[in-house]
Amino acid sequence: MNKRTHTITITAALDEGAIASALISAVEGGSRYWASGFRVVKGRGAPGSVRLVEAYGGTVGAMLWVGSVVRFTENAHTDEPVQRTVTREGVIKALGIMAAEYPKAFARVCVGGDQDSGDTLLQLAALGEVVYG
Repeated sequence: MNKRTHTITITAALDEGAIASALISAVEGGSRYWASGFRVVKGRGAPGSVRLVEAYGGTVGAMLWVGSVVRFTENAHTDEPVQRTVTREGVIKALGIMAAEYPKAFARVCVGGDQDSGDTLLQLAALGEVVYG
């Protein structure tokens, strides 16, 4: 039997609160085995910046703010830790990769996520691929 496949491309509007919730789940638990020391280094919430009321949980919220940069340490518990960064643009690009390559995790992020889907999103945003787990 000859099966024909077709590709359908859609555009989806995602709630930033749901995305932030998935990232919070990653930072609070899902990614702790490979990432630590999250801090805002540029933009709102960075040292020396005007401190604003922070939506979505402080540092994690900064990952979604235009122009902000969040830095953290990958493999903090090894002899060779690496500094990584996450930006809004990186998160948006990661969501596109998730939709195409990790659709079940993407679907969970759309409704607030969990530790696993948040971890996948964070890895894609910071590393460009899923390396851990």
